[in-house]
Amino acid sequence: PDFCNYLGLILSISEQEGVTGTVRQTAGLSLKSYLSSNFAMVNMKSIFYIQNRLKIAFFDSQPVVRKTVSSVMSMIMVRGGFNAWPTLLTFLTESLQHQDISIKENSIHAISIIVEDCNSLFLEESYA
Repeated sequence: PDFCNYLGLILSISEQEGVTGTVRQTAGLSLKSYLSSNFAMVNMKSIFYIQNRLKIAFFDSQPVVRKTVSSVMSMIMVRGGFNAWPTLLTFLTESLQHQDISIKENSIHAISIIVEDCNSLFLEESYA
């Protein structure tokens, strides 16, 4: 779990704080891979921490970091289902109202990845 937290932290540290976009992208892709293989072994405290770091990094100035964040967000949904992050879709739809067009585009990108990757979850969920 500490490894996941570390990767989440690195992903969310801005370039102004001394971490390049390439390093953050690599941390994000490593986090996605780790979650893909080991999600069931990661405790929920770490998942919540990672979710908070992803929400910070979602607004990063570098498109490559934002796209990586979207991919990790989707992986959490794929491996954990909607219950692993019930507020994610609300966060993404609210981000569509952001003044920065690149954030709006990233919101659409993230939603499209989630819909594509989690198609079976949408079919399984019942909304009464």
